Amino acid sequence: MSEVTELARSEAARHEVSYELDLGSDLPPLNIDGGQIQQALLNLLWNAVHALNVRAADPKRVHIRTRVTPEQQIEIDVCDNGPGIPAAIATRLFEPFFTTKEQGTGLGLAMSRTIAEAHGGTLSYRANTPAGACFIMRLPATD
Repeated sequence: MSEVTELARSEAARHEVSYELDLGSDLPPLNIDGGQIQQALLNLLWNAVHALNVRAADPKRVHIRTRVTPEQQIEIDVCDNGPGIPAAIATRLFEPFFTTKEQGTGLGLAMSRTIAEAHGGTLSYRANTPAGACFIMRLPATD
């Protein structure tokens, strides 16, 4: 997580985004490919930072939180206070090649979900209140 943290801090600073990290204590171990999970999380972080360039939020903020769920999964939330996602397109977010960005490929969220699922986990979206988007990755803890 430290490499992701450093890259995220650098990208956030470059875009004048406040980056908040809230790591849960006593997280159980995970049996994962660290490089793949890192790539999935970086996709989520970059999406959040870039979304904040669309909306003049003040301050621009990305919040990352980890915790253990009651189902003994590790949950990683990446939330921003950007423009959010219109309900009309929220159901298509994880479709390959679907994008709302002029320069986007539409592969980042699809790939991130595939990575989470390959590790026995999930990746989902919910609106952030009062504004923005949250992407929630859940991964099973090692027994």
